[in-house]
Amino acid sequence: CDFFQYVLDTERKLKDQYLTAESLKSHAIQFKAIKEQKDSKDSPKGLPRLSKSTDILSWMDRVEKTLRKLPGQDNTPLAYLTRSDPAVPVTVDDFIPNKCYSATHKSLVEELVARKSHSSSCVEADKILLYDHLDKALSGGPLESVLQAHEDTKDGQAVMSTILLQHGGKGMWEKAHERLIGLLKKKWKSTGNITLTEHIASFRGIIAKIVRACKHTDHTSPTEREQVLLIINSIDTTESLLQAHISSINGDPTGRGSSFESTATHLMLADPVERNQSKQSRKISISSTLAGRGSGTGVDLRWYPNWEYKKLDDKEKKELGDWRKTPAGEAAMKKSREEAAKKRKPKSGSPGGENGANDNSAKRQKKFDKAVQKQAKQIVASAMEADDQDDAEFTARIDAAIKKRSGTSVAGAEVKTAEVPKEDSTEQEAKDSQKAVKLASIMRRVSLDKRKKNVTVEG
Repeated sequence: CDFFQYVLDTERKLKDQYLTAESLKSHAIQFKAIKEQKDSKDSPKGLPRLSKSTDILSWMDRVEKTLRKLPGQDNTPLAYLTRSDPAVPVTVDDFIPNKCYSATHKSLVEELVARKSHSSSCVEADKILLYDHLDKALSGGPLESVLQAHEDTKDGQAVMSTILLQHGGKGMWEKAHERLIGLLKKKWKSTGNITLTEHIASFRGIIAKIVRACKHTDHTSPTEREQVLLIINSIDTTESLLQAHISSINGDPTGRGSSFESTATHLMLADPVERNQSKQSRKISISSTLAGRGSGTGVDLRWYPNWEYKKLDDKEKKELGDWRKTPAGEAAMKKSREEAAKKRKPKSGSPGGENGANDNSAKRQKKFDKAVQKQAKQIVASAMEADDQDDAEFTARIDAAIKKRSGTSVAGAEVKTAEVPKEDSTEQEAKDSQKAVKLASIMRRVSLDKRKKNVTVEG
């Protein structure tokens, strides 16, 4: 049974009070979670890498947390191999009723890390497994040489002991603690460019590192009230609103003044640097940030051609319009239009330049003339066809009139010379003969004009 093996590995004496149904159920649930974590997508597959730029103390802290999630041969977290004292500590307290862990360690994982025996059957295999993880994490880094000393034995526990002794011992943590306390004394000034929110975030990170350093030294971690006093003492300001907020915190030591997060939230509400930056940002959004974007919509502050301007939404158009009304915006718009006009104007000698423009103009004119000439021929041909019809009708009428008057056809009039009336002709016949001669002359001129027109069209 896994539960009985767990009691033996942690060198506890089996007691009746451990064998309740609830205690067994508590162990079964937590041990199942440990085994399932091995196959979880979110569980780590190895240790974080240590590079030359990585802080070794921070890396060791991450390794300690990661080893609690990396199981050994019997699913015990490998962190048990990194205990400072390999001996199992004396049992101080029993399991919490109906639980599988004590109040000292508060979980099954912590019980195994703190009390798993280093003489169990899985230890040697776990040492090799830990060495493999360390080999991947340290190769190519500043501590790679530590691996080489234990390459034959593949003893990961020995590698970790060397690193902890040389780089993570009490002396190293003492130095880190002293350096971190010095950082807390650095003043934040409301006349600077760093916001109070950024200062508080940095302060919070330093406190977390101090708490971690205290675990490895004899120092005690600062309480919530001490953290509140430290953050207030780090603020240097003459801003009336921020001073009022600080006074309200100092006047409530058991309320807001006893919680670091409540204090931080109250202080950030009166951040003068952030307030000034917000005002400046509003000015910039409608002023001279020619190379940037509008702070509200992110629209490019520049000149837009019509087709591109139509793609902007109403908010972008409004912000762009506000910027254009400023002197800097007007100057930028004028300059942009001039540059755009230069780009549109073709250069001399280029395909769109002066010579190219003349060539294109001549080609267009030639094409236009050809089209006009073709259309003109069609119009003349149509007019001539109508004219021919009119001539045919006119000729037919003339011919009929000549036949009626003199019995001579038009064709005959064109080739024959009208006879001169004889002396013995009557007066009426003389008049008819004169009309015939006159009509024949008219027909010759019509025929001549027609032939000239035909020659012109064919040419």
